Amino acid sequence: IPIRQGQLVYVYAMLKGRGNLFWAGSVQDSYYGEQEARIGHFPSSVVEETHALTPASTEVKTTKWDFYCN
Repeated sequence: IPIRQGQLVYVYAMLKGRGNLFWAGSVQDSYYGEQEARIGHFPSSVVEETHALTPASTEVKTTKWDFYCN
C-alpha cells in the first residue's frame, strides 16, 4: 500500500521468518478524505512503531435490571 510521511498506519500483522521485512495493515487520514482505507502489505522499514491505543472503559446506563454483573 502507498504510505505518505505523517500518515497513521494501523498494523494488523507483523510477519515473521523470511517475511519479516513486510507488515500487513491499513492507512487512512485526511489526505484520503471520504475514501475508504487502503489495506495491504508495506515494508516495515518505512514506519515508526508507536502504541496509540490506550485502555478505556465504557459505562452504559440502563433501567432494566433482569440480571446483575460483578
